[in-house]
Amino acid sequence: MNQSNQTYIIRKPEVIKLLGLSRTTIYYRVKDGLLPPPFPLGANSVGWLNTEISRIQAAIVAGSSTSEMQSLVCEIVAQRKAVA
Repeated sequence: MNQSNQTYIIRKPEVIKLLGLSRTTIYYRVKDGLLPPPFPLGANSVGWLNTEISRIQAAIVAGSSTSEMQSLVCEIVAQRKAVA
């Protein structure tokens, strides 16, 4: 099955693997507005949408500036709110 067009939740270990960043760096980037924040899945678990992380990956590969990354993250967060 081709999962490239499907949206699903990924957990922190997969985000670490996909982005090649440490757990600490991921949370620093969330704090700095360079990654979308995770959303709660339960009392002690969080996740991200695979499509959001894919958009971040594409921006990194494209060489996006800090301000471009922050704009992308704002757009992702706004889209989450629009769906909710």
